Parts: sequence; C-alpha cells; structure tokens
Amino acid sequence: MEINALGAELNLGATDQGFAQGSFTTYSGRPTVSFVPEMNTAKLTLNSPRRLTAGNVRGEKLALQLTDKIPLDLAINTGAAKGMLDLSHLKVNTLELNTGAADMQLKFCLYIG
Repeated sequence: MEINALGAELNLGATDQGFAQGSFTTYSGRPTVSFVPEMNTAKLTLNSPRRLTAGNVRGEKLALQLTDKIPLDLAINTGAAKGMLDLSHLKVNTLELNTGAADMQLKFCLYIG
C-alpha cells in the first residue's frame, strides 16, 4: 500500500471492518485512489489532491484505518506534515517512511509472537 499525503495531517490505525476505511478533509480537491489486484497481492495507492502547502496551512487531514487481518507492505510519503502512525495492531511486513520537515509519531507493537 502506498500513501502519498503530502502536506496533510496523517493519522493511521487499524480496523477489523473490511480492508480500509477513513476520511479526508480537504479544501483543495478530492484524493485519488487506485486499486490494482495482482496474482496473490493487490496494490492500493492513495494520493492527496495535490501538493499541499508546507506546514499544512490549509488544514487537510487524512484519517485512515487499515485491516488488521493480513500482512501489509506500507510506503508512506508525507512531505512537511504531522500526525500519528499507530502500527501497533497492524501486521506490517515492511515500512518505507519518507518525510520532509515532519512531526510524526510512530507507535509499534511491544510484543511480536
């Protein structure tokens, strides 16, 4: 899964209801979402409406909950943003996190069993 929330406040967590759910508050258009199923996997990409202004001056916010049922490969690109990435209940195989001048908090699982 790839999340491109450039300049938006990003809050990520888990859900046991479906694959993904969330909301996007924006003043600059709608986000784009693409879903491409492949053989044993699927690629989901979420893009903020456009490159937002540094420091989230316009107040764009993305709240997203991902499934806690299957392993995920996450690529998150935020630019100058803030938010909370709560990965504690997600099954994360890999995490690629690219930020600019960001104030991001990350929460990981304390026990892996």
